[in-house]
Amino acid sequence: MDYYRIVVKELPPIYTAEYFMRLARMLRISFDSLPESSSSVLFNYFQNSIAGTTSVFKTPITAASRSFIDSMIDNVLVSQYNHNDSTLLFDSIVRFLDFLDFFLQKLTTLNYAENKGGWDIYAK
Repeated sequence: MDYYRIVVKELPPIYTAEYFMRLARMLRISFDSLPESSSSVLFNYFQNSIAGTTSVFKTPITAASRSFIDSMIDNVLVSQYNHNDSTLLFDSIVRFLDFLDFFLQKLTTLNYAENKGGWDIYAK
């Protein structure tokens, strides 16, 4: 985050797009690297525990399913950069960040396992 605050914000917009595309790609790789059993449990937990409305675009989220999270990430990763009109790219990035802010805010309110810093994703 320091690199963004100190360097990227002073560079042309393509660098800002690249920065957030890297963030989206990191999340994609992290989720895709989970073993199938862990991935299934994690995304079931997200789907059952996270719902609401994002703050900026007021996007209603009925359930944070795997397909919904994947679509938010993919919208950023597949967007093309057009120097003369980067509106679509930055719109997808802002929507992704709006969702990510909502998602992380919801995670902070969920149950922790024995208050040791880990989420109790097996709780019913």
